[in-house]
Amino acid sequence: MAPGTPDPGVMGIAVRESRILVTRDKKDFGALIYQERLPPPVAVILFRIPDTGAAAMSAFVLAAIGARSDWEGFFWVIDEAGVRWRDFPTYMP
Repeated sequence: MAPGTPDPGVMGIAVRESRILVTRDKKDFGALIYQERLPPPVAVILFRIPDTGAAAMSAFVLAAIGARSDWEGFFWVIDEAGVRWRDFPTYMP
């Protein structure tokens, strides 16, 4: 959506617009949520899959996203071995 935008800015857009953040970025979004305690978006879906070309990757991502409807409130990791998730932290006011 916004190439070159730093990860905190991308996450801020997702939060403001109540969006699910879908990424292949392996390092930063988890750290922003669990270590820096920034407010999370609706959900984060991290795909850890090899680059198999745009068409194959798009098909994999669409199939994975379409296979569930319970994304909200979790940090998801999807790889060739399966799907795992972790609750977002609870924030104290």
